[in-house]
Amino acid sequence: MSIRSDIQYYFEKHPNETIYLKDLTNGVDFEAKQVQSAVYQLKRNGLNLETIHQGQCWKYIPEPVAEDDGKDTMTVVGYTKKGSCILEDSKGALWIAREFDE
Repeated sequence: MSIRSDIQYYFEKHPNETIYLKDLTNGVDFEAKQVQSAVYQLKRNGLNLETIHQGQCWKYIPEPVAEDDGKDTMTVVGYTKKGSCILEDSKGALWIAREFDE
């Protein structure tokens, strides 16, 4: 693994916690300057890190996950030769809808 992936893994294991430079350098073969550089590269690449104290501590704030409301939207995309309706759901799956025969 690379230094960036190691550090990202550490942040993701400790969401919403203040992580100090000494936590990231303790027990690894990376120097403080390497860790600081990797943290700022991760931040530039879109990892949601809040700087608590410049070059010394950061907090990883995970992106909120959208909740599935359980509703699926269907769109009419065509009709079969027999007149059944072809529907596409919001996930791209195709469905056939037809009138009930009673």
